[in-house]
Amino acid sequence: MAGIDIANKVKKGLAKATLKTGADDSPLAYKIQMVTTPGDPINPGVTTETPILLLDAVFNSLKADNELILQGDRRLVSNGDIEILPGDTIEVDGKRLNVVSVDIKKPAGVPLAYISQVRAQ
Repeated sequence: MAGIDIANKVKKGLAKATLKTGADDSPLAYKIQMVTTPGDPINPGVTTETPILLLDAVFNSLKADNELILQGDRRLVSNGDIEILPGDTIEVDGKRLNVVSVDIKKPAGVPLAYISQVRAQ
């Protein structure tokens, strides 16, 4: 089975999990992509924000360990369509979350899922 076939199965699995858990009525999650145009000392660059919908994204809570995981941190599982990296911003229900760490499931070079630890700003 090719990596792309496995990626498609993961997407379908996340969609089914969302429906089965009743999470389909939860707020949508967006990755905020920030792009800054080059500037100079007289005219600084302009930063624009573009929200990118994370399809089939599922949140759950994490148990705080007072070292790497703080009270209120959450886990975000999303399919491999949109790359998520540490330092990215996720917006859910008007609230901004910082991506603290990411575990990328990427066998044979095909991103299947991003499992991110997010923290309120």
